Amino acid sequence: MCLGTSERATNTNVEAKKFPKIDNFTEDLISRIIYDSYRQNIVVTIDSLLKKIQECDENFPYGRTTLCEYLKHTGFSYKTLDKRQKIMESPRLVDLRKEYLKKIREFRSEGRNIVVTDETWYDTHDIVKKGWVDTSGKCCLNAPCSRGQRVIILLAGSKHGSVPGSLLLSAKNIKTCSADYHEDMTANLYEKWFQEQLLPNLPPNSVIVLDNASYHSRQAEKIPNTSSRKADIITFLQERNQIIPPKIKKKALLDRVQSLKPEKKMVIDELAKESGHTVLRLPPYYCQFNPIELVWSELKQRIRRNNTQPQLNSNVVELVREETMKIANNVWTACFSHVEGIENTFILQDQQRFVINVTESSDLYI
Repeated sequence: MCLGTSERATNTNVEAKKFPKIDNFTEDLISRIIYDSYRQNIVVTIDSLLKKIQECDENFPYGRTTLCEYLKHTGFSYKTLDKRQKIMESPRLVDLRKEYLKKIREFRSEGRNIVVTDETWYDTHDIVKKGWVDTSGKCCLNAPCSRGQRVIILLAGSKHGSVPGSLLLSAKNIKTCSADYHEDMTANLYEKWFQEQLLPNLPPNSVIVLDNASYHSRQAEKIPNTSSRKADIITFLQERNQIIPPKIKKKALLDRVQSLKPEKKMVIDELAKESGHTVLRLPPYYCQFNPIELVWSELKQRIRRNNTQPQLNSNVVELVREETMKIANNVWTACFSHVEGIENTFILQDQQRFVINVTESSDLYI
C-alpha cells in the first residue's frame, strides 16, 4: 500500500515529494480510522492517526508531514470542533435544513428581494482587547472593568444594504436609545418594530428571513398543550363548535385538540402576509445561513476601535448608531455572497451523502 510513487526521503533536510496519486484502499482505511475515533468521542491528531495506521499496516512508508498533506488533499482540515454539530446533523434538523435551502433557492430564482433581520448587543464598556504595550505602565486605557450597560441592536438588510429606517437601539435606563429604554427585547417591542419600521420600508413581495427566537414566534392564538388549564382547553374547543361532554378528562380534551389539527399562526407571519411579504425561518442552530451575523462581526470591531469613552453610556449609544449607519452596501453584498457559498457547500455535502447511501444500499444486493 502506498500514498504515491515517490520513495520516502531518508534525509530530513530534503523536502519530500508530493504524492501524485492516492489509492482507494489507503483513503478508505484512513477515513474509517478517523470516523471510528470520533464515534468513540476521541479527537484525532496526526500522531494518534499515524500510530493507528502503522498498527494496521506495518509497511506504511510515510511520516507526519506527508500524512498531514494527504489529509488536506482529501478534504480534512484542522480546526475548532463545533459541539453543536451532533445536534445539527440529527435527522429532524437535517430535514429542516434541506427544506430551508430549497425554499431560499426558489425565492432567489423568482427574483424576490431577500431581507434578513436579527438582534445583537453591545456592552458599553467593551473595547479593543489587544494592542502594543511595554512595561512602563503608560500603555493602558481608561475603561471600567465591568461590562457596562447592554445595548440591543436590531437591524434588517438585503444584499443592497441596510433597510432604511430599520435600526432600533434598546437599553435599560439610557434615554438616548430610540426605543423604550426601560425594557429589553420582548415580543411586543419586536412586533412594534416589525410593523412600524420594517414592513413600510420593504420592496413589494419581499422574503423576510429570521431565526426562531421566542419573541419572533409569538402565536396569534395559542394552541392548548399539556401545560394549559382545562378551562382554557374547553374554551378553545367550544370556539370551534365542539360539544364538550361533562366530566371529560384533560387528556381527552387534548386529543380532541390534536384531531382538529389546528395550524400555528405567528403574529409576525400574519403581519408580513397582510403586507404582501413572506416570512422564512432559519433552521435551528444554523445561524451561519444568516448574512447579518457577518455584519454584526464587522460592526462590533468598528465600535470597539472607536469606543474611546466607554464610561459614558450615551456617547457609546451614539457611536453604535453612527457605526451601524456607516456600514457600506458592498459589505452587505459580500456577506450575502459568502453565505450563498456556505449554502452551496451544504447542498453539495447532502448530494454526496445521498450518492454514498445509495451506493452502500446497492452493495447489499451484490
